[in-house]
Amino acid sequence: MGSRQSSQQSWLKRSDWQQGIAALEDRASIEVILHCLHESVKHLESDPADTPLRHLEHLLGVIQGHLGCQGIGLFCRNPEWEAAIKLGGRSLGKPDPDWLDQVQRKDSCGFVPDVPATGWGQIASPLRGAMETLHWEVLVVSGRYINEKSLATVALLVQFLEPIGELVSRSCAMKDEVAKLSGLCRHFTDLLHAQSPGQLLELLAEQATSLLGCERATIFIRDSRSGQLIGSPAIGLEGSSLIIPEETGIVGEVVQTGKALIVDDVKSDSRFESLIDTQTGFQTRNILCVPLLEESGNVVGAFECLNKSAGCLTERDRSSLELLARHAAISILQAQAEQELLSRQREMQSEKSSQCELIGESVATQAVRSSVESLCSSRLPVLITGETGTGKETVARALHYRGDRSDRPFIVIDCSHWAEPPELEKQSRFLKELERADNGTLFLDDIDLLACDHQRTILALMEQGRITEAENAKGVAMDVDIRVIAATQSQLMDQVLEGKFLEELYLRLKAVSINLPPLRERPDDIKPLVLHYLEVYRKQAKRKSLTCSPKTLERLVGYSWPGNVRELKNMAERLAFVGSCDEIAPEDIALLCGMEIEGSDASASEGLTEATLEFQQRYIRHAIARSKGNMTAAARLLGLHRSNLYRKMRQLKMAEARQEQE
Repeated sequence: MGSRQSSQQSWLKRSDWQQGIAALEDRASIEVILHCLHESVKHLESDPADTPLRHLEHLLGVIQGHLGCQGIGLFCRNPEWEAAIKLGGRSLGKPDPDWLDQVQRKDSCGFVPDVPATGWGQIASPLRGAMETLHWEVLVVSGRYINEKSLATVALLVQFLEPIGELVSRSCAMKDEVAKLSGLCRHFTDLLHAQSPGQLLELLAEQATSLLGCERATIFIRDSRSGQLIGSPAIGLEGSSLIIPEETGIVGEVVQTGKALIVDDVKSDSRFESLIDTQTGFQTRNILCVPLLEESGNVVGAFECLNKSAGCLTERDRSSLELLARHAAISILQAQAEQELLSRQREMQSEKSSQCELIGESVATQAVRSSVESLCSSRLPVLITGETGTGKETVARALHYRGDRSDRPFIVIDCSHWAEPPELEKQSRFLKELERADNGTLFLDDIDLLACDHQRTILALMEQGRITEAENAKGVAMDVDIRVIAATQSQLMDQVLEGKFLEELYLRLKAVSINLPPLRERPDDIKPLVLHYLEVYRKQAKRKSLTCSPKTLERLVGYSWPGNVRELKNMAERLAFVGSCDEIAPEDIALLCGMEIEGSDASASEGLTEATLEFQQRYIRHAIARSKGNMTAAARLLGLHRSNLYRKMRQLKMAEARQEQE
């Protein structure tokens, strides 16, 4: 500025602003400023996408119109004085840098009456900006009506502009943050559909880079057993995962201390581990790393963002990443728990599938296996027939656990418990059992004993796919998807002719049937069954070794097995848990199991009939002893009904049967 202009300067110090404003008599100026404030707030609400600078530009335009000034602008030192906002073009002119320095240094409103470029008066005032992108601002107003008396008006304007600028800056920052977080919330729905923990980590990393404007993000999970941190995704590394000791580098410190770290220049920080950059070819400039915390506060890992694209990493970035990290920790732990649960479910299904393995080499067993393979994924009902103990439930379980319903319920109903005509309460309990099988398999054991009312319910279920009785657990008709498998040791056609079984239900069930011959008719299965169950129970008994001598196996193959596979399993279990010898001899079976197998010395002097009767008596007494005298439980153990058991005992002339009659 020239000396003439300098000599005519007028000043209003900031410390005197309040006094000057109090003396201000120009009511119109006050109304103008209040109107500008109102317009600024309206614009801020109506256009949330604007930047702070755009809002101030709009506000200065409104002020220019109401003050009647030809030019108005906001100048910043960066490091030279530059116009951040300039309205009026030539009318504002180019303020002298020395003049702006003087205004800034004196912290006062300054007036000059005749600016060389325009010939108009000009006022410059320091404006303490709070915006991150603007520092040391100066407001400049120029126009033909700007004079020394305008100093107080401009001072009043600046007093409003300073807090408005701060509010605008905070509002825009908050709205920008809200927009990011709103998008983040929308993306959280993607996390719910992640197919694996790896995909979940990738989604979280993508959200972090988008939220903070960074080049790369990595989530490190702590493996306490190995003392390592496993990072993913790790672009540029084989396997897309990064494994480092849990004390290593900046990430390691965050994990150890549980506190976030911002490093603006990694090259000047001794904690930075450059080995990863060397391996990947990536050049890290700055790092923001926050801990992943459980609800209890335990550190389970860290969330790292690298290289902010614009500017430096800020405390606001730290707060945003910590918010994301809280959700990330919950999502990761939940995904890990679900993976563990799924893994356990697969193990259990595999275990259940192995438990229903169809053991044997006979032609009959091979035919059963073939039928199971062809029917396991079908929805067709299956009727399994065979003597008691032949393994009908094992076949039913194989049909279920080897099919596409293996992860759904397998519900067993012992129809002997539902043989009586149902009362209302008992009918309701029966229907609840059916509802439990929805989407799974219902196995009806000894279906020939099921009461007729329950038979009608099963028939309606198979025909309509509904539980229609009003007494069902929900009180309304209920659509269900249930596969029905039934088993019987009786001739159902005889039951139909006697009026004890519904013909319609019989016709539906018999469409697909599997017959299990008794064990005596498939001797080729005996040896593999014996060896299989001895090994199963050896493991349960935690024995190192348990085998059968060749002579014992030969005798077992020649045995008639009246109790079929169930009897064989019981024998193997008793030998494993009670026997003391690692190799089983024929006399061990007689001593420990009460079985006199054909060809043993103990039965050589007896006739065949007497030996058979004596064996059956011992076998029944053994079952009663195992059931602690509970005849119903003993009958179930033998695969008989209580009445049939007593009839058999009377035929064998056992004293226990006479005691019951007395």
